[in-house]
Formats: sequence, structure tokens, C-alpha cells
Amino acid sequence: MRNDANRALQLRQKQQLRRATHSNRALNPPSLLFSQAALLTLAVRWVRAWFARLDADAAILSAAVTLEDPASAVRVPAPSLWAEPSKALSVIIPAYNEEARLPRALDEAFR
Repeated sequence: MRNDANRALQLRQKQQLRRATHSNRALNPPSLLFSQAALLTLAVRWVRAWFARLDADAAILSAAVTLEDPASAVRVPAPSLWAEPSKALSVIIPAYNEEARLPRALDEAFR
């Protein structure tokens, strides 16, 4: 008799749990969508702030670092990563004791 009462109690508890789960499912999607939207908003704000800091750091570093302009031999500030690209290109080829390899390396570079 006790086993039957325990089984009936367990069955009622399972049914109540199912009802609670089903009623919560109806409430979860909007709250889940809201939490996902909030998380996405925070992520976007964090990324934008990170890029702003990165750009500010690049501006500080580029002001501190100077390069020599090959056309005029004047020291100019180094460009930022977000600056307009220039058309000048400098190629440095290490050629110390590489007389045999240098012609093949140049042929491969210009193919």
C-alpha cells in the first residue's frame, strides 16, 4: 500500500514538473531573445571601444616613430594602420654571403 502511495506521489510530482517546464518554455524564448540581444549589444560596444583604443594607441605610437622619406630624405611620422595606403614600397633583401642564392630569389620574387 505504501509503494502505491509513493508511486502516485512520484507520478504527481513528475506531472507537475512537466507542467512547470511547459509553462516556462512559453516564457523562455522572449527572455532568451532579450538576453541574446543584450549580450550582442555589449559585445559590439566592447569591440568598438577596443578598436578606438587601438586607433588611439596607433596614433600615439605613430607620432613617436618616424621614418625617412626616400624621395626627400626627410623624417616623417610613421603612418597609422587606418591611414590611406601609400604607393611607395621599400624592399630589403639580405644579401650578405648569398651571391649564389640571390638571382634565384629575385626570379621567384618577380614571378
